[in-house]
Amino acid sequence: MKLTQFALATILLPLAPITAAQVTMEIPKGIQLLVINGQDSGYSVFGFDHQPEIQLPDGTNQIAFRISKAVRESGSKKTKFKSVPILMRFSGKDTHLKLEVPNIRTLDEGHQFNTSPSISVKESGKQFPFVYDTMAIGFDLAPDFTREVEKYNQSQAIASIATLNTLPTPIAQAPESITKDVANSTTDTSTQITESNKTEMMLKHWFSQADEETKKQFLSWAVTNIK
Repeated sequence: MKLTQFALATILLPLAPITAAQVTMEIPKGIQLLVINGQDSGYSVFGFDHQPEIQLPDGTNQIAFRISKAVRESGSKKTKFKSVPILMRFSGKDTHLKLEVPNIRTLDEGHQFNTSPSISVKESGKQFPFVYDTMAIGFDLAPDFTREVEKYNQSQAIASIATLNTLPTPIAQAPESITKDVANSTTDTSTQITESNKTEMMLKHWFSQADEETKKQFLSWAVTNIK
């Protein structure tokens, strides 16, 4: 994900038309949305960007996500766990759904989940039909999940959608603190906020939300990849 794309999406998402949303899905904490109906969800490279719910159009929808949370590695030591990306497809109309995933507390439990992931979707407490699959990303440290979903859909696998490009744009709630910061900045007529300013603002926000180990890993990656 390019940070400039995320900065722009953060501004545009609240302006999306509400009339297109008919299916609401609750998203549990620890879930990082990656791609919604073929579009980048505006996820953070640090993984601290939880969206409590998303609104989707009636009909067939496809969501790519992963579990991203701090877990216990050994004793009291904690580390960041990111699960294998999961791609889910379902159909609904005028309904409220709830995504449920196991409460992973340790790194071992995370490894077990990656080996045999198990998720569910509920509608009024009852099981709601859906299909899901894992996505093979390989060793790419910064994969383009939108492109990976596109490639997956060309494979005609179980969770693929052939008509994905015709789906309306989903509505997602941008993190409130970021939306306010950008709104406050853009209302100052004496200052022209450039795209780089917005990117810097987003980067600083997500960096402040990360744990110390994640910050160190990011700084090491940044120094290695800076041009």
